[in-house]
Amino acid sequence: MDKSLIGFHKEVMDKFLEDLLSVIQNNCEEYFIKKMQQAVQEAVYDEYEPTAYVRREEKGGLKDPSNYMMKAFFDRNGKVCVFIKNMTTGVGAAYYIDEGIVTGKNFYDWKRSKAYYYATHGGFERDFYTYMEYQVVGDAELEKIIEKGMRKKGWNIK
Repeated sequence: MDKSLIGFHKEVMDKFLEDLLSVIQNNCEEYFIKKMQQAVQEAVYDEYEPTAYVRREEKGGLKDPSNYMMKAFFDRNGKVCVFIKNMTTGVGAAYYIDEGIVTGKNFYDWKRSKAYYYATHGGFERDFYTYMEYQVVGDAELEKIIEKGMRKKGWNIK
């Protein structure tokens, strides 16, 4: 193949991948926020009702989008990845609460809590990240958002 043609193909592919990351980062944020909130609701909040504290939910809690950090990138194998982290901290604390909720261990210290009981008897895992991943992978709604965004950038994909 002609070297100039190879260079052209590389430029086209680089532009496509740049546009794809841009679409995922900018057009899919609302989708990922909605999926994170749904995962938190179903995998965490619906699992038990706290007795030792009041949930902050969308006002500084796990369902507050201002606590979410999202980044789209390519891994070393060229696969598109989306990293989303729930940056919610404990009330008056400098630690993120997601790890304790996801693993269910070494997190709860109030003895009257159902979550504390489970944590001290094998764990009380509420892995909302994995729950969200199962909702997102292969989701037709996400594919439509990406297709629409790519069309706006001049790409016709299906």
